[in-house]
Order: sequence, then C-alpha cells, then structure tokens
Amino acid sequence: MQITMIAAGILGLLLLVQGVRIAMLRMRTRISPGTGDNPDMETLVRAHGNAAEWIPVRLSLTGRPDRACAKDRAGGKAAP
Repeated sequence: MQITMIAAGILGLLLLVQGVRIAMLRMRTRISPGTGDNPDMETLVRAHGNAAEWIPVRLSLTGRPDRACAKDRAGGKAAP
C-alpha cells in the first residue's frame, strides 16, 4: 500500500502543476473558456486531460500488486 500512496502523491502533484500551468497561461493570454486556438494552451489542456483520465487507472493497477504483497506478508491472510 505504501507504493500506491507514494505514486498517488506524486501523480497528484503532477496534476496540480499542470493545472497551475494552465491557469498561468490563461491569465497571460486572457483565454477563459476553451483553448482559443492557441497551440500551447491546446497542448497543456490535452496533457492535463490525459493525465486526469489515466492516473486513476494507473493507481488501481499499482494497488493490486501492493495488496497481493501485503497478503503474502500476513501469512496468506488478507491484510487489514
């Protein structure tokens, strides 16, 4: 479970940094809704969206081996 929590923290920070970068670019370019046909904004928004979609999948796959290892350490019994 420790690996999953570390990964969740790191990936959560990644999403936060991406969101801040988008907000800063929005203030600089004064683009409020959408991407305003700005290629830099489009790239940042797509990267943030992809991360938001795939991070939960990655974390769920990371958590499964963690639980299996915890079960082995508990002598074959389910870990709390």
